[in-house]
Order: sequence, then structure tokens, then C-alpha cells
Amino acid sequence: MNDYQHISNLIGRYGQIVDEWPRQPDAYADLFTDDAEFTDNGVTIRSRAKLHRLMSLAEEHTRDQPMLAGTRHLMLNPVIEVDGAKGNGSVDLLVIELSADHGWRIRGSGRYHDQYARDVDGTWRFRSRRLQWFKDGGPDPRSPGLGDAYAAVFQSVMNESELQ
Repeated sequence: MNDYQHISNLIGRYGQIVDEWPRQPDAYADLFTDDAEFTDNGVTIRSRAKLHRLMSLAEEHTRDQPMLAGTRHLMLNPVIEVDGAKGNGSVDLLVIELSADHGWRIRGSGRYHDQYARDVDGTWRFRSRRLQWFKDGGPDPRSPGLGDAYAAVFQSVMNESELQ
């Protein structure tokens, strides 16, 4: 595979792993470099360890979630540019959600702005990932407080002391 294909697979794995049930914090964190940054709702999480913690919190939160509930993060229209061991790009995001109350529905839409790096082990990973929600509508325009709730969780992860 060429670099473009490896990065396309990275983007696809992200969409699958972020929705995996039960959550897989190790697999999620492995998508990022040690010094990665992830920004959503105006808050940036810095470091692979902190991103692992974020997914661990998601795992705790969804542990007792009913089987007929969850999301799918669909990655669409990737634009990828590679320059040696680095790259950048963007990919559109469509989040669909399943719940017993309303079945499947589109919950949110946005665009990821990415920086990629070929890590020391030769694996392409996210160096930076910034999510811009469509028209700044947040993760669910029908639930305006959801973005604030996500931002609070992100901030709490960043405020924790460094993990061992």
C-alpha cells in the first residue's frame, strides 16, 4: 500500500474504533502520536495518554448502554496530501445515532482537519485532529447542551494530572 492508502485506512479505522462497543481505549489511543492534539467544541486534548483517558471515560459511560443504542461516525470525501513522513488533510463527518426512542437519525455533521505523521514504528497516525461542526451547530443541533457537556469532559481530562 502507498502512503495515501495507509492514511485512508487510518481515517476509516478512526470511524470504526470511535463507535466500537464496548469501547476500546487502547485501540483508540493507538491511532494518535504520543504528542497528538485533538480539538472538539473548542477544547484541545493533548497527548496519547489523555486521549486514552477520554475513551476510558466513554467506555465507563456507555458500559450499560442498551444494545439498540449508539452512533456511527461516517468518514466521507477525504482530501489527503502527503509530503514525506508528514501529511495533512480533511474529511467530512456524518454522525448517525440509534436509540429506542427514535430509531436511526442524523445527529451531526462536520469536518475534521487533520495532520498525519509516520511514527517511529512506520505506522501513520494522527498528529492533530480538529473537528469543526457544520455551521458551528455542535454535535447535535437538536440538543444544544451536548457540545457544552463534551467540552466539560474534555476540559476535565486535560485538568487531570499526567497519567502514569
